Amino acid sequence: MSVFDEINALSAETVLSRINLPPARDGKSYVCPLCDNGTTGDPQHGHGDGIKPRISKGRVRWKCHKCGVDFSNFDLAAATLGLDAERDKAESARRVKELFGIYESEETFSFSRDKKSARTAWTAEQKAALSFDTKDEVEMDEKKSASDKEPKNYAKFYEVNRANVDKFLAERGGNFRGLTAATFEKYGVVVHPDFGVEGHEKSPHLIIPYDDTHFTARAIVGHDRSQHGANSGLYEPLPINTDKPYSVNFIVEGEIDALSIAQVISGFEIVGCVATGGASKYRKVVPLLEKRFGNAERKPSFIVMFDNDAAGKTNGLKLANELKATGYPTELFFLEENMAGEHKYQKSDGTIETVIVKKVDANDLLQRGEDKLIERLINGIEQTEGKLKAQAEAMKKSAEQARQAAMDKSGMKISSFADYFAADFFSDIALTAKYSERKTGFENIDAAQVFMPGLYVLGALPATGKTTFAWQLLNQLADNGEPCIYCSYEMSRAELYTKSITRELYKRYPEMSSRLNLSSVNIRRGACRDCEEILEQAARFAKSATNLRVAELSNTGIAELIEKLKPLVADVDKSAVICLDYLQIVPSKDVKTSSAKEKVDDIMLRLKDFQRETNSTLIVISSFNRENYFQTVSFSSFKESGAIEYSADCIWGLENHGVDAQGKLDKEEVIKMSKEKVRRIKFSCLKNRNGGQYDCFFRYYAAYDYFEACEESESRGSRRYEH
Repeated sequence: MSVFDEINALSAETVLSRINLPPARDGKSYVCPLCDNGTTGDPQHGHGDGIKPRISKGRVRWKCHKCGVDFSNFDLAAATLGLDAERDKAESARRVKELFGIYESEETFSFSRDKKSARTAWTAEQKAALSFDTKDEVEMDEKKSASDKEPKNYAKFYEVNRANVDKFLAERGGNFRGLTAATFEKYGVVVHPDFGVEGHEKSPHLIIPYDDTHFTARAIVGHDRSQHGANSGLYEPLPINTDKPYSVNFIVEGEIDALSIAQVISGFEIVGCVATGGASKYRKVVPLLEKRFGNAERKPSFIVMFDNDAAGKTNGLKLANELKATGYPTELFFLEENMAGEHKYQKSDGTIETVIVKKVDANDLLQRGEDKLIERLINGIEQTEGKLKAQAEAMKKSAEQARQAAMDKSGMKISSFADYFAADFFSDIALTAKYSERKTGFENIDAAQVFMPGLYVLGALPATGKTTFAWQLLNQLADNGEPCIYCSYEMSRAELYTKSITRELYKRYPEMSSRLNLSSVNIRRGACRDCEEILEQAARFAKSATNLRVAELSNTGIAELIEKLKPLVADVDKSAVICLDYLQIVPSKDVKTSSAKEKVDDIMLRLKDFQRETNSTLIVISSFNRENYFQTVSFSSFKESGAIEYSADCIWGLENHGVDAQGKLDKEEVIKMSKEKVRRIKFSCLKNRNGGQYDCFFRYYAAYDYFEACEESESRGSRRYEH
């Protein structure tokens, strides 16, 4: 009688005397060891009355109405020990026997009480013919660590049964089903002469180790197979190969098929082979692979080569589809139907038995000759190699597109050194090189820095000419062939274009401009409508100034503005220079913030993202704090300066260069300078990611909207016609 039957035949009183089962709160039943039913709840509603014994089919059963488990005596005893009787059969049997004081002197090696069809029993003559060097009783190394969950180690069990291999193979002409002694030794396959499970006939089995804690027992006669120990997943005689892009890995059903492939193709470094343990176990493959390769840069490629029967073809197709859907390049390959047929086996008594085989697997081919199996495997690799490569490339491209889409959605741009230098480095260098010779038109600025794409912030006090300076800068860039867009929230296009005419007339005809007082205001008034020079300059602009455009804005929020600008900078050889005039008056309707600082920070971050995405050159005009009106330009001069200071690639400041005799800023001198027709302006570069900080100087002819570069010592001078 097995230990399971012996424990289950005991009375409830005997079981309760051996196990530690606390009484329930109702005093009539016991606390369930799984869900603690009986310690809480309302006894009147059946959720606090615990479990109690009943008789079913002559055996004691214990039913829990809360968790729904119907325990046998053995199940209940195992549960009180913290074990699962179904999952931990061997350990449960050992521990429960100890609990009940059952010690057998001639215990046979057994693991399971699963009810299966009776195995074919070998006769005494057959067993004697094998002449095994055996032990009826094999003790396993069951020394455990402090944790009861540590799996058994079967290394000693394998070692004891290794002595049976030589005699077993000798009786069969040196091989078993085509598997040689070298294969048995290399992969640790041993023979147990009298292996079986509880309640079944015992017979000789192959023991195929997965590792020291798990093995498959395969009947030598018939196809019965059982798994034992802590299941390690896939049987892997040839490790899964990911080293090279063209490596392939076979997935077969049975361990003997995997051993057959390993025997003939182990010298092929690009080939791996694993077995699932059966066609029905295909569902475990993808989760196990994902644990190992889910985050790998290159996932392995597979050839699913299940048996060519109905189950193999159906489940093989399902497995292949699951693998491909998870990112593993996979192709199906079945052995040909016409290879099924008669197979002849030599029995232990020397007679030949003919077996009709309805399916073909790798071991069937091995028994026909190693060359047959090698030929078919190479044929499978050749037929699928190109398809696997194409799948791998398509999956890589799809993954890159998905990753890029995710990064675009999240606003992140992530790349490795390998990706960047292989794909983008030299193209980015070529793109940047286009701007290396770009000139602003201001000789002093051009001598100090290269005007590269980036986010520039230009700050100044009122009446310092920040709009005039930025507009003149874009005029000069446009004259040099640069596409420019001026986004104005403050001035109309009439005001801006009049500034251009006024400046050019003054540069060409300074005496006339001074004599006729051709200021921007007077020209817009129409006071000099019939002046030939004005008409001539307007015609010149109309004919040649096609690179500069003005966008008049009023209630356009920053998000809307960016969307309108994107088409203007897309698919162009050279991205535009864009000026935003000015930062603090951009409407905040699409910026949900609680303060002016948060609004400016949000706008600056959006502008920086836009600039980087389009590789444009973006100039943002900013006002200054009133507290800094009479202080030297610094980062603190900019209103709400947090995001400005950190987001900008370059920060420029303009200030009236009013200094005393010692060269220090003089408040009265600054006030006086702000009222003069020709003002001394200091241009300071406070931050420059593409160079160093610097100062340079200008004469600003306010009436004629004109900045003229000069040396510091010359900034106090003037042109001939400044009055």
